[in-house]
Amino acid sequence: MRQAGRYLPEYRAIREQHDFMQMCNTPELVVEVSLQPWRRFGMDAVIVFADILLIAAAMGPQLSFAKGHGPVFDRAIRGEQDVDSLARPEVEDALAPTLKSLSILRRELGDEAALLGFCGAPWTVAAYLVEGKGGSFSSLLEMKTKAPDLLKKLLAKITSASVDYVRAQAQRGVDAIQIFDTWGGLLTPSEYEEFSLPGMKSLVAAVQSSGAKPIVFIKDTQNFLPQLVQMGSSVVALGPDLPLAQAKEAFPGVALQGNLSPDILLQGPEATAQATQAMLNEMQDRFGYIVNLGHGVTPQVEPSAVEAMVDTVKRFCYPA
Repeated sequence: MRQAGRYLPEYRAIREQHDFMQMCNTPELVVEVSLQPWRRFGMDAVIVFADILLIAAAMGPQLSFAKGHGPVFDRAIRGEQDVDSLARPEVEDALAPTLKSLSILRRELGDEAALLGFCGAPWTVAAYLVEGKGGSFSSLLEMKTKAPDLLKKLLAKITSASVDYVRAQAQRGVDAIQIFDTWGGLLTPSEYEEFSLPGMKSLVAAVQSSGAKPIVFIKDTQNFLPQLVQMGSSVVALGPDLPLAQAKEAFPGVALQGNLSPDILLQGPEATAQATQAMLNEMQDRFGYIVNLGHGVTPQVEPSAVEAMVDTVKRFCYPA
């Protein structure tokens, strides 16, 4: 979860020379940044360096990342005309840098590591488009209440573009594609079934039919167990809020991923190793388990803590 990023000095060195969108749109930089954590730590998989909002930018609104403010679009999508103005992008052209990067990464990794792609859930992508940026997403929630049909029209357009995107990623040889519904927790379970679940199911089906494995993720996992089951995904990624014992009962026959809290890494290598070992002990009888964090590595984490987590897993799985 967020393998590359500001916690790595080698990433910061590149980031000082290039803005975020320039990095995302330059395959040489994408490949370098994607491989940095793998070279340093030797994880079993590499996830391509990209952003969930690249698909939204491909639909028309201009995306930038303001320092200290996160993603910002040059216009918010609030009315019927705004939604109608969004293009159905030709992803092979509009997202060529990411797709080219995946092809290069696949060649470079060979059989040494799995390659992961990803995309945002339509609901989460819509949250940023409607708001025009991050934040409380009050405009999105207002649209949900006052103009639900317009919101569903927007979600359908994002879903169509995202289906094309995940299929194109699968064609580049990725082993799995993770679908991030970071802001699914803004909805109640019944609202989730109305507004987010249809898009998630479409993406899962598209990934599966393209020959890759889907991994679905809602940060607030605890509140949406039945909805996650309904998605029909091969793998469910768990947020840090869900006890692993409960997850094992909730998802029989499904591979699980997660869910160490990234906050534990802030406590340093020793605490991280202990927490990782405890998680491994709890899941050692589970067939189909991917060790991971329950959310992204934060910028304040020391690389030594990530190293302690990875090394603990290696010693457990590959004892001398």
